[in-house]
Amino acid sequence: MNHLLRLIFVYLLIAGSTAVCCELTMRTSEFPPLGMKDHNDQWIGTDLDYTKALLDKVGCKFNILNTPWARGIEMLKLGKVDMMLNVTKSAQRAPFFYFVGPHRIETIRLITKKRKLPMISTWQQFESLDTVLMRQRGSIFGDRFDLALKRNFILKSKLVDLANNEVRVDLIHKGRATGFFADSAYLNYHLKNTPEYAILEMHPLIIHSDPVYFAFSKASMDKALMTKIYAAFDELAGTGKLEQIERTYSH
Repeated sequence: MNHLLRLIFVYLLIAGSTAVCCELTMRTSEFPPLGMKDHNDQWIGTDLDYTKALLDKVGCKFNILNTPWARGIEMLKLGKVDMMLNVTKSAQRAPFFYFVGPHRIETIRLITKKRKLPMISTWQQFESLDTVLMRQRGSIFGDRFDLALKRNFILKSKLVDLANNEVRVDLIHKGRATGFFADSAYLNYHLKNTPEYAILEMHPLIIHSDPVYFAFSKASMDKALMTKIYAAFDELAGTGKLEQIERTYSH
């Protein structure tokens, strides 16, 4: 019996010493409720909860890189970041990323200062605008949005691409812009939690609505690990956990 126990002990030591330590780098930034800091300066939000739920199933940990969206996309292409969330699939991105998901549906709306514009509910109204609007650099809003800009060159020429989203409301307060485009979840969160957002309103027109995905870098991710991640997501998607996470931050 003692000999058998020693064999089991040696086996466990060998198995433990050869176990692969998996630690990935995830890009995020201050964009509530997707990513934000709590009172203890710790990262929280849907992105963190989605990532933990997925990576726990494959035995991986993750650390966080706080960087703007467009820079994060370029770093993901190069393998300097392993993963991002809320990424739209496109033919241009497919050679660089493994897409896992989707993990949620993103809905982009126009957000402006209250009563600065009439309520925009149709593309015809949108295409007649002559004002300064802002969007996150590197964002993809779909073919209909691109067509609207093609038809309204003045609006296209006034469109400002921002690397830092935190300045948007300040620019509106200062009268340097009328509004910006963002996920409706972002505005709904801020309207309930951030007093300075009381000056803003969300327009009925849906600028873009599309499934968004975990994107993993083909430059840094091992194919065997990706096989496990795909299987883990399929298992996770059937549990209702993803919907539960989104509901947690929508109240």
